[in-house]
This record gives sequence, structure tokens and C-alpha cells, in this order.
Amino acid sequence: MSATSIILVIRRFQNLRAETKSVFERLATGPVDSSLPTSHIDIKLSRAQAAEGIRFMLYVPSTASRVPLMLHLASQGEFVPVVQATLAYRRQVLPSASIGLYLSITCAEHVPWIKRNEAERLVITHLITDFVERGREKGLDVSCLKNVKRNGFGLERQASP
Repeated sequence: MSATSIILVIRRFQNLRAETKSVFERLATGPVDSSLPTSHIDIKLSRAQAAEGIRFMLYVPSTASRVPLMLHLASQGEFVPVVQATLAYRRQVLPSASIGLYLSITCAEHVPWIKRNEAERLVITHLITDFVERGREKGLDVSCLKNVKRNGFGLERQASP
């Protein structure tokens, strides 16, 4: 992206940081329902799927230039472009990707920047959140976790009534 292009993006999307935060805060509360109008497919987009799809778009200049608009639209509740990008990544990249190489690069690039206490909090939060959500989807009784509530980015225990 040229310097001129970056300046135009900054002018057009002045609230991009806040919009991006709101998108991922919304996704942190649970998957969003979306549908692809051309195929009549209903999709639940998770935070992890959206982040992965957007991250892969950032590797290629032609797709990276669309990310600000996609995040802007998603902040207004329009998740279809993010869903389309995520599905395209999963259809085109994953089948031909070397998962071992992918994980090696991801770990080498990102793990050094993660603080230990933050990593532990995120892992515990996501494990519990996934367990509760999957249990509820399958109709299981997860009432033993009734004192756990979401706090936007994770979970916290509430005082028992």
C-alpha cells in the first residue's frame, strides 16, 4: 500500500480502531448469525474464524486493502463480507496448506509477544466458553456453570445467590 493509499484509508475510516474493537467485542459474546444471500446458507461466524480470515487477508495487498471497509461494515452489523472472506480462505488456503508450517510460523511470529498471564487467562476463558456454548447447543445441562458469566472478553465468577 502506498503512503497516499494509507492516508486515504485513514481519512475514510477515522474510527477504524474503535470499530474493530466493537466488532471483536461483539464476536467475543458469541458467534454472529449471518447468511450468504446468493447461496441461502446460514452461517455462525465465531471470533476465531473472523480473526483468522481477516489475518490471512492481510498477507496479500489486494485483499488487505479491503479489510478496513469490511471491519467498518461489520461494526454496523453487516458481517457478510467477513463471512465471505473467511469461507474463501477456508476453501482456497486450508486444503493446500501445511498446517505444521503454518503453526510454526504463527508461533514464531506471535508467541514472543504474548504475556504469560494473558495467555493463561485467554486459554482458560476460551476453553470454558467453548465448553458452555457447545453444551448448550447440544441441549446439555450446563447449570453447574450458572455462576459463570461473560465480561466481554472472558468469563468471571458471580457471587452465588
